[in-house]
Amino acid sequence: MKRTVQLFILLITLNTSLSFSQTNTKEKIIDLKGNSTEEIITINVGENVKSLDLNIKCEIEKGLIFIKLLDPNRKKKDHLLVIYHNSKQKNIVFELANSKLKISDNKRLEIDKGNFYDYIPISKTKFANGEINKKFNLPTEGDWIIKVKSEKGKGKVSVKSKTN
Repeated sequence: MKRTVQLFILLITLNTSLSFSQTNTKEKIIDLKGNSTEEIITINVGENVKSLDLNIKCEIEKGLIFIKLLDPNRKKKDHLLVIYHNSKQKNIVFELANSKLKISDNKRLEIDKGNFYDYIPISKTKFANGEINKKFNLPTEGDWIIKVKSEKGKGKVSVKSKTN
């Protein structure tokens, strides 16, 4: 009986340590200085991964940030558009992805060849922020891509990923 209990405890310990060793966490912080840039973050999902957790946070005090999440087949899974729009500014013009974007009272923006995005102007604050939280069960194996495009964006973008 004593050996059975010891064997059972040993098996539980081995199983627990194996499941912890399969967890992979990655974190990246992008510090935006007010320039126009594009950064690509790649998250590799290997075979036998059961889940992919993503948390993407953005906080800016100037400009525009557009974040797009793509799976390994380059299919868009989510997006986030954060604009700091001071109430004193009637119209703002940005150049994003080689096309001019005019932000005006209609609160719609065209990005990526005919795709329109709504936005809410935020005034009387010192910053604008947004967040993506996603969990993918049995995610597609391969390189997941997070594209961060900034037009005169000043602030921070934080990307955290965890695979199990």
